[in-house]
Amino acid sequence: MNRYLCAAACASVATLIATGCADNGSGSGSSGMNKTTSGALLGAGAGAALGGLFGHGSAGAIVAGGLAGGLLGGVIGHQMDERDREARDRALQEALQSSKNSQPKRWHNAKTGNSGTIKPLNGYTTSANAQTCRDFTESYVKEGQTYEQTAHACRNSKGEWQLADK
Repeated sequence: MNRYLCAAACASVATLIATGCADNGSGSGSSGMNKTTSGALLGAGAGAALGGLFGHGSAGAIVAGGLAGGLLGGVIGHQMDERDREARDRALQEALQSSKNSQPKRWHNAKTGNSGTIKPLNGYTTSANAQTCRDFTESYVKEGQTYEQTAHACRNSKGEWQLADK
């Protein structure tokens, strides 16, 4: 039974150490991390604990379980971010295509709790290469922090709105 306790304790300590050393990938040193990283760390900890339990405390089983859990957790964490992007892109397409000036189009991902608003600023304009374009503001609330930007988008040859330079 001591082997099981040791395996679980080692996995927990490794996860806590890795969590404390991780940052959010922004390079700014701020606290917090993205969903891909946190999913990988949680998966690695759980995988290592399970590997230790089912491998009867074997170091190889702990390492293998940690690696497998980390890969699976990272994939799941990345998908959460991907769902936010998909919801935002749908709202962007709808807002720029059919919303009136200053009429916001909101989106919300119930699984992550993240949300945002896209608000067209003006009517359609034509770019130098004859594309239809529109300016908009966007606010994005992710993990309790609000990010805002003003951007310019134009329709591509498929009729989809894409960010563009002015």
